[in-house]
Amino acid sequence: MRYLIVLEPGPDNWSAYAPDLPGVIAAAKDEQTTERLMREALALHLYEMAQDNDLVPAQTSTPEDYPDREASDVARMVEPAALNPVSLEVERALRATGKSLRQLSQEIGIAQPTLSRLQNPFYWGHSLASLRQLADALGVGLQVKFLDPAAY
Repeated sequence: MRYLIVLEPGPDNWSAYAPDLPGVIAAAKDEQTTERLMREALALHLYEMAQDNDLVPAQTSTPEDYPDREASDVARMVEPAALNPVSLEVERALRATGKSLRQLSQEIGIAQPTLSRLQNPFYWGHSLASLRQLADALGVGLQVKFLDPAAY
């Protein structure tokens, strides 16, 4: 589903919001980074809503709904960023320990920035070796499956 975002330039940065999802905002130095961060914010917001069994709002706003915006503002329809299911599984496994990343890092010998990266839902660079190392350190199994695209 695509959502309208409105990007507004400022003197030193860009900011953005989604009219159909109040509270979803982003800001960055340039327009492209702001849009990327906004797509990620949309994805996380919608994911959390689904996890909480909240009703996900339909897209209703369009660029035509904002004819009075500033001439420098940009209104466009965007897809939320894709969430990596591997990262979401890593995050669930780490959360299940009930420990902070700092504690886990010290206990299992994996650097805290590495743990953070592995659970980042927009990180797509997981290696099987790093996932095996994490599973071994957590004392859990690791299963890899190829799925029919219709299954997810």
